[in-house]
Amino acid sequence: MIVLPINEQKFRNYFFMSLVVHVIISIFIIGFKKYESHNEEILKNENLKLVQASVRVDVVAMPKFTIKELKQMQKEMGSIDSETPEVEAKPEVVQEEAPADGPELIKETKTKSFADMMKDLSNEKVAKKKVDIKDAFKEDSNKEKGLSQSERNRLKNLVVQGNKISEGVSLTGSGGSAAHGAFERYVDSLPNFIRPHWKLPSYLLGKELRCRIRVFISEEGKLIRAIVHESSGENEYDNKALEAVKSASPFPGLSKEFAQRGVAGEILLGFPL
Repeated sequence: MIVLPINEQKFRNYFFMSLVVHVIISIFIIGFKKYESHNEEILKNENLKLVQASVRVDVVAMPKFTIKELKQMQKEMGSIDSETPEVEAKPEVVQEEAPADGPELIKETKTKSFADMMKDLSNEKVAKKKVDIKDAFKEDSNKEKGLSQSERNRLKNLVVQGNKISEGVSLTGSGGSAAHGAFERYVDSLPNFIRPHWKLPSYLLGKELRCRIRVFISEEGKLIRAIVHESSGENEYDNKALEAVKSASPFPGLSKEFAQRGVAGEILLGFPL
């Protein structure tokens, strides 16, 4: 059995106790930092400013046919009106007769009046017949193309309007911007710069989607980064929102009073449908 000197035994005891104390202190420091970091993240999320102004959804009609096919359809639809056969009324041939006595002259006058009446009636029938022929021609054309009237109208609008943007549904904040501070007013102005770049394909129109983008802006107004804070569950929708924010950069410069808040990412843009 090995017996250590008293001094060496005390040293080992003190060393072991010191090691245990240091381990406990290290665990406490690490736990405290994690707790503090968690609280800081919670506070930062609470400070995020949701845009009070509306962010509207502008939908771009996405045609199912190619541009060449759409142009061909436009020409065909335009030729329907121009090539519709028109039925012209044949002019009445009035035969000249030799002068006659009083009774015969009265008979000719009555006959001419009746001819005028028949001519008016014929013109009405011809006009009605022209409309019927035109409608029948359009219906036959639609049947040949295999398209319903509603689908045909939709394709015609796609050809004529192209990428015309239609105004969508908007989300309005719970409070008025008049009561906000300078930073809140700055955040409220951002949708005006983002809205022209916010476009969605038509197949997302019928889906109830909502996402929020967290924005980090430098003091000069340049976009530092943008991340999805709350996903809509549809990657295409989230990517379109990110693209709109990135395309709108640079934004107006931030005042020195709240520049740090923009750099810290205390701006949250809502993109609801």
